[in-house]
Amino acid sequence: MTFELFRLGKMSEGRIKILKDMFKYMEKYKSFMHGHYVLDYPWVIEKLPKNLKGKKILDLGAGFGSLQFYLYEKGADVLSVDMIDYRKQVKPIKFKQIYFGDVRKLIPLKDNTFDYIVSVSSLEHNLPQLYSNSLFNCKSLLKKKGKLILTLPFDEKPKVMTNMLIMGLSEPKNIEKMIGLKLDTDFDNSKEFDEIKKEWDKKNPLGFIPGGIVFRKI
Repeated sequence: MTFELFRLGKMSEGRIKILKDMFKYMEKYKSFMHGHYVLDYPWVIEKLPKNLKGKKILDLGAGFGSLQFYLYEKGADVLSVDMIDYRKQVKPIKFKQIYFGDVRKLIPLKDNTFDYIVSVSSLEHNLPQLYSNSLFNCKSLLKKKGKLILTLPFDEKPKVMTNMLIMGLSEPKNIEKMIGLKLDTDFDNSKEFDEIKKEWDKKNPLGFIPGGIVFRKI
């Protein structure tokens, strides 16, 4: 496996700076950022280029989370997708938000459209049969060398991605094989799982640890 499990209480200065920046936009758009998202969002942002101006980004399962507004404020061309329509809660801004099912059937998106697709703790909330559809769509929607950046919950036993077992997608390598996107990560602290799980449970006994994976289109 190749992924990163997120730690509590050991956030770098860079990620703390990102959070402080995000809090400004959270207040501006009255969006949310709670629980594990405080770990998820800075990690995702670190995987993106510092200059986001003009970058086309799809936020898959955006909900009313703060990430989409941060990306927009930093100059990205953002399309947010979710199965719930939050548009009435959003101040008038330039990116759309639509209902989510099969994204390719809902809007006339062309292949090779996005530089980045981000999905923060979202896929596991879909019906199992939608996992593979969503991931296949990500592959076709990404530009060449585009990246898919995911965060997902990881179970203690058998230390795999929660709710993905039924589709045989419990490990990053299975997703890589199924959809043809290449793992693009240079981190793997899965051997420290027990240590991180113990640390996580002291403050947030939810039975899982948030973690992240990056894939790229070749």
